Parts: sequence; structure tokens; C-alpha cells
Amino acid sequence: MAIYRCSACGSPNVVTSSENCGFSYSKGIAGAIVFGAPGAVAGINGKTKQVFKCPDCGLTLDSPMSNEIKVMIDLGLMSESARNNLTLEGIKIDWNTLTNKYKNIEKS
Repeated sequence: MAIYRCSACGSPNVVTSSENCGFSYSKGIAGAIVFGAPGAVAGINGKTKQVFKCPDCGLTLDSPMSNEIKVMIDLGLMSESARNNLTLEGIKIDWNTLTNKYKNIEKS
């Protein structure tokens, strides 16, 4: 059972990584004034954020699949009888709907 699933394709092979985020325009302008065009690099923030990378579909996402849907998929993979009783917020969800929407759900 995977810790995360891709919210785009359903793959359980999602890995976490960190990426630099943001650019401070005021620092970039100040750096460009002081050091010329190369000084604009000073505007890159040192802040990082956690991202979720899926090797199966190639997307990098800010968040993985919601835990509720992930648990439904995991239950459906563990038990064929559970596939007939999947619900999300009280609404019955068909297993075929999940497998059609998320193409990289592994076959059980």
C-alpha cells in the first residue's frame, strides 16, 4: 500500500521532492540595479516547497490524491467485494468509474 497516489493518474509510485519557489521582484530589481542583468538572480527566493512527482504520468503536483479516494482505491485493490460498497461522502462510487478516471491504478 503506497503512502501517496497521484491525483492525476492514480499511480502509487508518487515520490516527494522539494523545489525552489517564488521570485522576489524587489530583490531582483535591486540586484539588477547594483550588479546589472546578472544581479536579477538575487531575486530568487531561498524558500522551498514540497511537491509530489509521478514517474508514471510525468506530472509534478502540489498535493497528492485526497486520502479518502486513496483509501477507496486501496480497499478496492485488496478486496473485490469491497469494490461493490465504495462510498465517498455517502455517495456510492462505482469501481469502473475510478479505474476509468485514474488510468494508472494497478491491476489486482
